Amino acid sequence: MRLVVLLSLAWIISGNAHAQQRKPFVILRGSTANLHHVSQPCSREGLHGVAGAWYPRKSDIQLLELHLADISRLQNQDGSRDIRIDQPGNYYRQYLPILVGKRRLIYVNAFSPTPHPTPPASWDTGFINMCDRGAKDWSVVYDPTTKRFSTLTTSAALPVPPPPPESRRDTGTAPE
Repeated sequence: MRLVVLLSLAWIISGNAHAQQRKPFVILRGSTANLHHVSQPCSREGLHGVAGAWYPRKSDIQLLELHLADISRLQNQDGSRDIRIDQPGNYYRQYLPILVGKRRLIYVNAFSPTPHPTPPASWDTGFINMCDRGAKDWSVVYDPTTKRFSTLTTSAALPVPPPPPESRRDTGTAPE
């Protein structure tokens, strides 16, 4: 009997640990506001040529999720080899099905909700557009036809801001 109880507890704990690591996703509607953010997200390069939205099949999303780990092989769009997304399943993800020309693609907007443990309340209806957080926020494009990801962008590629100007108050005398 003890063995059954111990095995049950181990199963619950391991399932809970997996649930804490794997972050959920939502499928966003292609509203005008959401499509605008795909073209012009804050702090990173947008996707150009977005002409509209479409409705993916359940199998499209299941395959995207199945191949999610492939994102870790992409390098940032600016060519930075040191910027990689090691565990994309650990981020909250918004899937926005978009039309670029005649191609049906899925734009993946991902973010880490740190320092807060949960995503913003509106994350399941509106595009989450966070600025200047480096590789904590990223996006990729998934092509359901080829089952491949491309176009990894993060705000980590932004230039480092210049240091604050030095004080001009140097009078050559010792401080008081």
